[in-house]
Amino acid sequence: MLATTVTRHADTGITDVRLAGALDLVAASRVRVLVCKCIADDPHAIVIDVTAVDVVSDIALTVFPALYRQQSSHDTPVPLLLYAPVTSHAAVAIRGRSVGTHLSSPTARPRCDGC
Repeated sequence: MLATTVTRHADTGITDVRLAGALDLVAASRVRVLVCKCIADDPHAIVIDVTAVDVVSDIALTVFPALYRQQSSHDTPVPLLLYAPVTSHAAVAIRGRSVGTHLSSPTARPRCDGC
């Protein structure tokens, strides 16, 4: 089961979406709906933290490129950043699938100064 936490930072306009648990096709569908709702709120950016995700089904990773396409069709595209320490299970799986995302190191947690 995949747990989700959404935190909206009014001071920066950034929305954090933290995912934890098993990412399978059912969970990927839930992630898509959740992030699409976040996109509709028109934040400055959305950070999707997959540090604690266990990729059960590689095909479920296609949710991330699908979300990128979704946000790019939004009236005002919302930057999406997929975050995980480079050695995490999710990061290794994502790099192996060439999902086309940027994963940063644990010390390079994204910040927005002056959003």
